[in-house]
Amino acid sequence: MISAIIDGEYDLVDITIEDGFGFLDFYPHAYPYGGTESMRELVKAFKHTVICFDDGTGVFMDKNE
Repeated sequence: MISAIIDGEYDLVDITIEDGFGFLDFYPHAYPYGGTESMRELVKAFKHTVICFDDGTGVFMDKNE
């Protein structure tokens, strides 16, 4: 997972909290940039839940939650 995050073609920009929800912001350098799976797994590794994500093609509910 660590190598997938390091090798991804994006910058991790910020983590913000709004109305009790956290947001992991990233900036993709190109498309395809490697996808959001490794970032979602990083969030889950710290015992948080991914509710939905936007991979650049739209907003999706996380099927694993």
